[in-house]
Amino acid sequence: MLYDRDVLYIFPSANVNPKTYDRSLDQVWKKFLSYEYFLNIIMATFLFIRISPGILPIPSFISLNFVYFCIIISMIFNNYTEFNLAKEQCKSCEIGKIYNRVVLSDGNTMNPNVMVVGEAAGSSEVEVGKPFVGKAGKLLRATLNEFGFRKSNSLITNVIPCRPQDNKFPMDNQLILNCFNKWLRQEIIITKPKFILLIGAKSVKYILNMNGITKIRGKFVEHEIEGLKIMCMPTLHPSYVLRKEYMEEGKIIKQQFRDDIKKVAIASGLIEEK
Repeated sequence: MLYDRDVLYIFPSANVNPKTYDRSLDQVWKKFLSYEYFLNIIMATFLFIRISPGILPIPSFISLNFVYFCIIISMIFNNYTEFNLAKEQCKSCEIGKIYNRVVLSDGNTMNPNVMVVGEAAGSSEVEVGKPFVGKAGKLLRATLNEFGFRKSNSLITNVIPCRPQDNKFPMDNQLILNCFNKWLRQEIIITKPKFILLIGAKSVKYILNMNGITKIRGKFVEHEIEGLKIMCMPTLHPSYVLRKEYMEEGKIIKQQFRDDIKKVAIASGLIEEK
């Protein structure tokens, strides 16, 4: 178990009670790191100082700079807060109505250096309310942690924030496109990640509009969304890595998976190349 407050939390069990987790120190610390309420307090304080400079002898230019800073940061947070609230309440398609829970993203929602995009939520994710918390998720999060990914520099999410019936990715392409354009695409525009780690073929299909993953995995692909240029790295899904674990090619596949993640970590400056 990892206890560093900044690591990507690895859930000890798929049966974690979400109410218990929501009350944990990890969530309290995460809310503090978000600065949402903290910045509003600072902004109100310095606005007061700016309006009534005689009460507290602080130079006016400092207070004004702080006000500008807080306004900008608060606007960013308010945008994502409103986005997240709407996303959590979404019931606009048949997928969201099956298990009645939207799995929200986990990590830095302000300015992630790297966004990690999977395919869809599973049973463990719906139970806990976080992406990648099952067996495959533990492998992914452990590998991400090993290569310098942290809650402060990355954001984990999925193409579909809900769990499809029987864990089968929907065949209705238009339904998925509607979901992608409404949520994941907007999340990318709001958070502006510099890199995206694409986990599995579905994230490659809906973000890069490309089919297949074996030929392009391990290679950076530059992609543009609303003028935002992002370096994308397709890699294998951890569930595939686990399925192949005891087969002849298992070691090679796992090493490919690790190498792809390491490339993103080096390119994004999370770790230094050795």
